[in-house]
Order: sequence, then C-alpha cells, then structure tokens
Amino acid sequence: RVEGTLDYIAPEVAAGRTPSSFDSDAWALGCVVFQMVAGHCPVPPEEEATGTPRPEEGVEEGNLRGLRHIVRFTEAKQHVGLFEEGFPEEPRPLLRRLLSVEPAARLG
Repeated sequence: RVEGTLDYIAPEVAAGRTPSSFDSDAWALGCVVFQMVAGHCPVPPEEEATGTPRPEEGVEEGNLRGLRHIVRFTEAKQHVGLFEEGFPEEPRPLLRRLLSVEPAARLG
C-alpha cells in the first residue's frame, strides 16, 4: 500500500517498487529544500492518490490517480525544467543529488 504526501514521496515508493528507505527520505528532503527556495514543490501533484499499486496495471495506467506527474519526472531521468528562470545557482548541485531519479545516486 502506498501512503504518503505526494509532494514528498519518492518515485520508486510511489510506483510500489520499494518501501520507504533512507534514499526516499533523501528525496523528501530535496523536496523540502526545493520548496523553501522556490516556494512550491518540484513536482506539484495533480490530485490526491492512495491505493495499492498492481504491477499488472502499473502506475501509469492510472490505478493510483495523481502519480502520473511522478512517473513523468522519473521517465525524464533529468532535471530539465526543474529549475525555473531566477532559481538560485547555489542550491542546484545539492538538489540535483537529493532529487536524483536513481535512488542509489542520491546524496547519502
């Protein structure tokens, strides 16, 4: 079962591939830092979601409403468009490490 605040849930947890871990906590920290700097979440949710992911349906098929934004972010595998014009340069390296789509690449 996937539970959590969509603003801070790591893509791999949202997709049901792995339970919460230190890596998913690093993602959440990145979301908090990003929000402190930008005033909004890096991946704003479209709607609330809850439920149990079923591998045969996949998150992209909509069995967990509202997680498409996370799936799109995961598929991008980059931070294209993450930092808007005027976003300070200083926190960018830290945020790239915390918000890495690959859990093993996250700062930790």
